[in-house]
Amino acid sequence: MLRELRSISRFCYQHRGLARISETARRFSARFPVEMTLSDFDGDLRFQLALNEHMGSQIFWRGYYSEPQLQFLAHMLESDHSFIDVGANHGEFTVFAAKRLPRGRVVAFEPTSRLFERLTANVAHNAFENVVLKQQGLSAEAGIATIYSSTHKYADGTFNSGLPSLFPEANRANVVETIELTTLDQAVEEVGLSRLDIIKMDIEGAEMAALQGAAKTLSAFRPTIILEVNQSTCMSAGYTMQALLGSIEPYGYKFFRIDSSAASFALSPLSKANLNSFQNVACIIS
Repeated sequence: MLRELRSISRFCYQHRGLARISETARRFSARFPVEMTLSDFDGDLRFQLALNEHMGSQIFWRGYYSEPQLQFLAHMLESDHSFIDVGANHGEFTVFAAKRLPRGRVVAFEPTSRLFERLTANVAHNAFENVVLKQQGLSAEAGIATIYSSTHKYADGTFNSGLPSLFPEANRANVVETIELTTLDQAVEEVGLSRLDIIKMDIEGAEMAALQGAAKTLSAFRPTIILEVNQSTCMSAGYTMQALLGSIEPYGYKFFRIDSSAASFALSPLSKANLNSFQNVACIIS
């Protein structure tokens, strides 16, 4: 029954007058810690999730959690490209990209044990052989660090296991575990990538340090970057959103906000002067 409701729900979310019905069903299902393995994520992929987890709930009832960014990624990818997923979480971007790269490669970084286990399962469910999984975080230099998370629930009743951060704050102060850190430059060398076309990076404030540890990679490959820019997480890490974008501007990047549209996604020019408190940004070499 849940699978039949999911099919109806995805249709309803596409129509403003019907979306409220689906949202009611999604919020009700968040009361129950039900684990599901979909067989039709992105059309034909298997994907394991939990209905009371924020991202899993959105994927189950809506179809995707990060649809505009995924559609932009699909627009940019070619079959022999290499893609790096930094902060892979459950693997939404990882499996989406792997499906589209039969002659390419995906490298996915997820440092926390629980999420890495789910990521590994979702790659295995689809028997992808073009994916390299790294249970590491990225920073400016190799080392170890403590990562923190929150047990806070959203207003819709879901919890978000995808928000671990190296930078504790009032509502994110529970120690999750100690993680291993590496640099993107070192990881790219270890994996042996001969090209790198796109990076997606969403790591809750650690973006600045990760980009500082990627100087050789950015200079050599000039990849497009899909970057979450969040005022709250930037402040927790001790820098501004403007400084984050400014750190990669010298490489020749121009910035565009990734928005949803009726077609799939829309890009609007973005400058350091017109940032919102939160946005997903396409960083493209001009």
